Amino acid sequence: MMKRFLVSIFALILATGQVSAQAQVGAGQVMGNSTASRIPARAESVTAILDRAFGSTRGAILERGASGWALIGPGTVGRPFVTGGAGADPSYAVLGIVGGGTNCSAASGTCLDNITGFASIGIVSRTGSGTYSFTTPAALSKTDDTNVTMTLGGTPATALLQAASMTLGWTGTLAIGRGGTGAGTQQAATNAILNCPPTRAGDIVYYNGTNWVCLAGNNSGTQYLQETSAGVPSWTTPSGSSGANPTATASDTAVNGSAGTFMRSDGAPAVQKGTNAAFGVVQGDNTTVTCAAGVCGTKATTTTNSLGSDVAMNNTANYFDGPSTAQGTTGTFFAVGTVTITDTAAAQIFCKLWDGTTVISSLSMSVPAANVRMSGTLSGVLTSPATNIKISCRDATNTTGVIVFNQSGNSKDSTLTVHRIQ
Repeated sequence: MMKRFLVSIFALILATGQVSAQAQVGAGQVMGNSTASRIPARAESVTAILDRAFGSTRGAILERGASGWALIGPGTVGRPFVTGGAGADPSYAVLGIVGGGTNCSAASGTCLDNITGFASIGIVSRTGSGTYSFTTPAALSKTDDTNVTMTLGGTPATALLQAASMTLGWTGTLAIGRGGTGAGTQQAATNAILNCPPTRAGDIVYYNGTNWVCLAGNNSGTQYLQETSAGVPSWTTPSGSSGANPTATASDTAVNGSAGTFMRSDGAPAVQKGTNAAFGVVQGDNTTVTCAAGVCGTKATTTTNSLGSDVAMNNTANYFDGPSTAQGTTGTFFAVGTVTITDTAAAQIFCKLWDGTTVISSLSMSVPAANVRMSGTLSGVLTSPATNIKISCRDATNTTGVIVFNQSGNSKDSTLTVHRIQ
């Protein structure tokens, strides 16, 4: 027994010596097992041992966690490896403000909000070394001049750091070439605009068919202005020598050479009394002929009439009379009138100015919608009207049209005025 024990001890010592001899490894190597099987320790590289213990993922980081060492795999591209502080594990994360980051994962206005701490709408401006301020946008406003105006484009209400305004004014005079007169007074402006500004008293400006030109004033005694067939004026001395007798009057039976004769400057016989068939002298009786300040003419009369109540147009085939005047049937008359119409629905209205026989003027009006009131004006000249001149209207669409008399509150909404002109 003792012999066998001693042999066993010797074998153990010999094996120990062999192991010690094998424990000699190369520089940078360690004793270990990088395989997946159970084998005696051998010289291995540190990389092989770490790969076996934690994994071989490229870009992974070895970290001491709460329960031991562990491998943290690669994070999102571009994100830093950020400490979680004492008692916490680090990780790949968005870098916060305290770490010198922006605390945002993508480029956006949020990054700037995080850096500045400003969350309202406004403008950030640098106020000093390391200091910035937040300014609410201010408005750019304007005050127009009478002749010069400006239109602010974009967003002028929020365009500035500080509110500002522009006041437009006018300095100097605008030259003729730019649409002005180049003058500062009304008279100077008139002289500047005229192609030939007058240079002396009596000068006359006239249009020759192409331009405005000047005719020098008459400085050769008593002359009168006459025109050629082309309309060009010139100064002309009247023929004859005696001229008219300014103090003589013409009686109904005046005879050339008598005391009551009005003599023509060319020595021709005196004018005779006027008749319906011939020119001559007439008497102003203030009934048919009226005279004022030496000027005579047919005495004019004016007749006006307004509707006193609404007129219903209840038949689409008929005209209904609006305002009408009893001006008489002798003479020449100028008529002008306005009618106001409406309907309970959209409608087409026709109106005419006439004497019951002859139409002087007409119009068409459209009522675009229910109860909308429209007004139209008619005018014209008529000689020897057959009867009263009037405005009549027809609703061609509905039987509910109306000629209105007092929508305005003045009772003159439909009014006709007729003036005798001859």
